[in-house]
Amino acid sequence: MPPAGITPDDWTATPPAVRQFIGALLNVLAQQQQLIADQQQQITHLQARIAVLEAQLNQHSQNSSKPPSSDPPSAPPRPARVPRGRKAGGQPGHPPHDRPDPDPDHIDHSHDHYPETCPGCQIPLQDIQRDACAVRTQYVWELPIVRPEITAHH
Repeated sequence: MPPAGITPDDWTATPPAVRQFIGALLNVLAQQQQLIADQQQQITHLQARIAVLEAQLNQHSQNSSKPPSSDPPSAPPRPARVPRGRKAGGQPGHPPHDRPDPDPDHIDHSHDHYPETCPGCQIPLQDIQRDACAVRTQYVWELPIVRPEITAHH
């Protein structure tokens, strides 16, 4: 059967060596066309994968659920906070949330701390009366060490 574009009379008039060479060339051409089709499919797949990876790379805290601490340097700056007219922290008239002082019978240890020198003028304070100013008390609550209770049953 003659290749496309060659009449049967011309094909029979063609020498056998030339027909064999044209057949080999057509086989090589078919293999290359298959290789090109496979490579085109692979290129399409890789382009889709690159698009997914670039979308992941371009994520930051403003367009995803990522925290601001994970923003890359290329991320846009966070929008400035809108001032609400109030200062930060507790507002005037708001009741404090302090832990109440413990009962004296619940205090396990007590330590008195006195400065050795005046923080302003560095005069030694050993000879001066220690209760010259109001005492400020700071309570520290420490959790006890928890030990497992082990019971042996015989």
